[in-house]
Amino acid sequence: MTPVLRTIHGSHLYGLAHAGSDVDVYEVVLDGRGEHAIEGIAGGKHDSTRVGFQAFQRHLDMGVPQALEALWSPVAEVHPVWRPFLASYQPGYGAVITRHIRTLRHFGDYHLRNKQPTYDELPVKTRKHALRLSRNLRLFMERGRFNPRLDASEVAWLLDVVASDQHTFVKELRAMCPLELPDSMFRHWRADGDRSSI
Repeated sequence: MTPVLRTIHGSHLYGLAHAGSDVDVYEVVLDGRGEHAIEGIAGGKHDSTRVGFQAFQRHLDMGVPQALEALWSPVAEVHPVWRPFLASYQPGYGAVITRHIRTLRHFGDYHLRNKQPTYDELPVKTRKHALRLSRNLRLFMERGRFNPRLDASEVAWLLDVVASDQHTFVKELRAMCPLELPDSMFRHWRADGDRSSI
């Protein structure tokens, strides 16, 4: 298999790693197995995702966040033959926006389908991802791309908001996201059904 791109991924890429964080690696390879060649390799605290090139390109065109983060990773190791192509690659504007908004709405529903938790029961990891994706989408809409690694001030902002109350979190998430997020995304986060808390 010919390596095309390799980068750390997950919290270590985003600048959000802590002592217990896994080390995630994302690899793109030419392997001749076509666009569905995707495999996960787990090993203790190290997890690797290996993606065939055709699958990677398809995911970029679909606006899949993980693929875009790998493409624009500031620490990616890229095969010199493929570097000019990947450096100039521009995913479809509409696809990126649609996929990010859909993923944000998914975060609002995923952990809530079989129960009605309060905001305090919403996993911290879910809150982090929602804020981070909103930030990435804003940068993409302003610049046509984004750096998946948060700087020190962005990390401080995100951790502060994640630790805040429900009203502050929703307010900051909506302020960061460049497109309007529907009330339905937050409906299950209210224990008393009071819409005024949004």
